[in-house]
Amino acid sequence: MNAIDNLHNLHKEKYGVEPNVIGLLWRDLDKQVELLIEAVEGDETYDEYKMLSTEEQKAFDRDEIVF
Repeated sequence: MNAIDNLHNLHKEKYGVEPNVIGLLWRDLDKQVELLIEAVEGDETYDEYKMLSTEEQKAFDRDEIVF
């Protein structure tokens, strides 16, 4: 099991849900790990969808953008 898998497990244990990974940070795994650690140590779930602007969320929901 790698670091990201461990962080996913810790996130699920803490919040009862998997982190919402949509591929936004697939090119920057160091940033993803950093933000997963912040989520596990903090009080908010990890949710890449929420990192998108409202317009980007709408486009993502319409399958007009993918990561």
